[in-house]
Order: sequence, then C-alpha cells, then structure tokens
Amino acid sequence: MTNPAKNPTFFSFYNDMVESFLRYITLAGVYSEEEIHLLRLDVKSLRTVLDLAEFITRKKSGMKDLRAMLSPVFGKAGEVRTAQMNLKLLRKGCAGGIEAYEQSLLGEESGSRQELKILMTNFDRERFERLAGDAGAVIAGLENARVTVYAAKFIRARYDTVFRILKTAKKPRNLHEIRKSIKSSRN
Repeated sequence: MTNPAKNPTFFSFYNDMVESFLRYITLAGVYSEEEIHLLRLDVKSLRTVLDLAEFITRKKSGMKDLRAMLSPVFGKAGEVRTAQMNLKLLRKGCAGGIEAYEQSLLGEESGSRQELKILMTNFDRERFERLAGDAGAVIAGLENARVTVYAAKFIRARYDTVFRILKTAKKPRNLHEIRKSIKSSRN
C-alpha cells in the first residue's frame, strides 16, 4: 500500500500490521513458539486499529469482514499458544509422574498446529488484501487531529465498558470479560 495518508503514523502502523500478517500467511502455518505469539499480537493490533477506525468513521463495511477473517486465525493460534504455555509451565514446575499429561498436551499442540497450518494454507489472501486495502483507504483518509481526539474517546469508551461490568458484577465470573476489555484497550 502506498502512503498518501492524512495521518502517516496511524496509516503506517496499520500498513505494518497488514504486511506482518501477510508474512505469516506466506509461512503457511509453520511457526516457532515466538512467531505464534507475534502472530496473535499482530491480529490483536489489527483488530484494535479496525475498531478505532470504525469508532471514528462509524463505518463497519469491509472492516467487519476483515476482522471476521482474522478471528479463526487468532483462535487457532491461541489454542497452540495455550498448549505451549501449559507445556512450559508443566516442565518448569513439575518433576516426574506427569508423562501422560505432557503427552496429552503435546498431542493438543500438534493437532492445533496442524489445524492452524491448514487454516493458513487455505487462507484467502486475495480477499484479505482487497479488504485490507479498502480499510487502509478509509484509515489513510482520517486526519491526524481527528485520530488523536477520537483515540482518546475510544479508550475512554473501552474503560467505561470495564467499569460498567465491574459495577454490575456480583461474582468474579466477569473477570475474563473485564480482562479482555482491558487488554483490547491497551493495543
């Protein structure tokens, strides 16, 4: 994507996230532990940029479709990452007597890796690039001052959501939703 943007920093960040994600498609699901982590961070960052752009423009159009393409990748990479972290914790904290559980986790990781590989191999790169280009055109048209003002409002709206959940929470069961909302605000 070229950069005739009215907000070069915001557009450049978006463009970098799109290009990074496209590199993961090229790898076709063969990732190191660190790459799984970075893939998930890229998807979270892309989703946050799209959320902010929607918040500013009130246009969902192709951004919703683009986000929908990213969701299964994020979920499957999350399954791989969870298995990796469980294995790491298991190996660090336990000694002996856990071989069956470790084998189970290795099987989960292997299965999820294979599913992620299939997902990324069959990922519709052309559609993603078209949707990313459409979203990029909208993002490029946003003026810096508008992005700055609306970014603050966007963050405030996310935190208001967290506080509303906290006020109505009777039990800690909402803590996962609260954590997700806070994490999406940080990206």
